[in-house]
Amino acid sequence: NGNIFKVWAKFIIASVVGVVLNTIYTMVDGIFIGQGVGEVGLAGVNIAWPAVTLVVGIGLMIGIGTSSIIAIYMGKGENKKAEKVLGTGVTLIVCIGVVVTILGLLFRMPIIKLLGATSDTLESALDYYTIIFIIAVPYIFATALNPIVRTDGRPDLSMIMIGIGAIANIVLDWILVMKLGFGVKGAAIATNIGQLVCMTIYLLIFIFRPIQVKIQKKYATLNFELIKRLYAVG
Repeated sequence: NGNIFKVWAKFIIASVVGVVLNTIYTMVDGIFIGQGVGEVGLAGVNIAWPAVTLVVGIGLMIGIGTSSIIAIYMGKGENKKAEKVLGTGVTLIVCIGVVVTILGLLFRMPIIKLLGATSDTLESALDYYTIIFIIAVPYIFATALNPIVRTDGRPDLSMIMIGIGAIANIVLDWILVMKLGFGVKGAAIATNIGQLVCMTIYLLIFIFRPIQVKIQKKYATLNFELIKRLYAVG
């Protein structure tokens, strides 16, 4: 109902700032590992990174698919249907996340070797990969709920949450990698804590904050028709 340019600017600026913050903290992550661990540690993280990107990609796929369908129903004023979609999306995140965690940890050694780890980089790649995959469910949650928050009309909140996660990760990198000497494990733990913080706040917002769509227990089911639509869009 508002000026289309102002609405577009509100969403696009917040989205771009969020992406920039995300990129900066990924770069800073690499700087801390390079300075605190060395080139072998940095190489190990880069070897494990495609597997981590898979986790992020799954989160984005579910989040974008869910948020797009939610937006359609909200546009029609059918918020109950939108909440059903959100319930299915959240349930799917948990189910897919558990499967990814189990398979990822069971086959971690062949996956890391397939990605190119050698005797020099195997330990650091395996450490980073393992710690990240232990919290695959929160990682997918934090990634997926971000576009859903934007769809609910709060791109600023989405941007702020990315910023909080980025700051937490940078500060913890400095403490765990540089000060305590935990190396690659410290960097992975810092990333995990940043994602856990984001996921927790996102869930609290959707459960308790007065927003247009909420996570409700009665809608926490796997509706396979919705899942097919969600995957097609995502």
